[in-house]
Amino acid sequence: MVYHYYLSANSSRGYIDFTAGRAAGLQHVQRTVGYPSAVMRDLSGAAIELAREQGLRLDIVHQPLDGSVTGMILPERSAAVLNTPYWLDRSRHVDNLLEDEARDEARALLQKAYDAYAAALKIHDEWEKIYISQMDFKVLNEMAEAFAKKVLADGKAGKPGKRTDAVFGASTPEGPVDYIANLTMDLPQRYFMKGRPGTGKSTFLKKVADAAVQAGVDTEVYHCAFDPESLDMLVMRAKGVCIFDSTAPHEYFPTRSGDEIVDIYTAAVRPGTDERYAAQIGVTAKQYKAQTAEGAKLLGEARAITDDMDQRLRECLDSSRTALAMEQILNTLFAPEHE
Repeated sequence: MVYHYYLSANSSRGYIDFTAGRAAGLQHVQRTVGYPSAVMRDLSGAAIELAREQGLRLDIVHQPLDGSVTGMILPERSAAVLNTPYWLDRSRHVDNLLEDEARDEARALLQKAYDAYAAALKIHDEWEKIYISQMDFKVLNEMAEAFAKKVLADGKAGKPGKRTDAVFGASTPEGPVDYIANLTMDLPQRYFMKGRPGTGKSTFLKKVADAAVQAGVDTEVYHCAFDPESLDMLVMRAKGVCIFDSTAPHEYFPTRSGDEIVDIYTAAVRPGTDERYAAQIGVTAKQYKAQTAEGAKLLGEARAITDDMDQRLRECLDSSRTALAMEQILNTLFAPEHE
């Protein structure tokens, strides 16, 4: 099985990166720096073929600015290849002074994008306050506890489960994107959380994540790309279960047997809240949309620079040496001693 996700985010809290935490749980990690997107794409394509031939799970890690591949992880082999994009590399080489200037320009634009998203987060906080004031948090806590008991019924306390943190989506110049469908495609039980901003969806997920780990269940914890302090999805593969925030900008609806809705708004928010605050919500939503659009525009300007850098790097590479390097990387990633 091949899964796709991100380990970093261009967010309202700056550039957030979970790569170090993910790598810390792996025994065999190859680090690369500055491999162009075309090389990483070819490398991941070859890795996918090998993983399928050997019946191994392969995780493809993407870069949130342009969606390019930045890593490959074989969880069953505890092995990975993790690439740092050239423009994220903080080293300063004397023969790359012009590229340093381009990197600085890209980073300056990214910081402006983060500032725009931070302003959007403040607007979103005001949006949340409307619903927080109308919430019954006792009901929310009871729902979370009941859900945890339901999906972890045969979990055993003792050795804690393994928690891995990642991001299922990204803010891009074209708007939000996500890999929810890919990450949940083989799970027999999917729970779609419905609610509004501030109705406790992330709090619900945090409670369930803690309960799952305490019950010894390995849990994939996916953070919100816009605000990484919030959680958007939990996957417990051994249980065949996931639960995720299924509201805009990643709104999904049940399509198959085993899909269920968890409706927090109906259960825990005072009836008529949407209608009562419709005018205020409309104004706030419009302001939020305008501010996130500004962030997306700035991401686009930064990506134009990094795309140009990527192209120039690609043109400098010798094809035969690149092919040899790729072969060596794959041989190390799939080394028999990692079994």
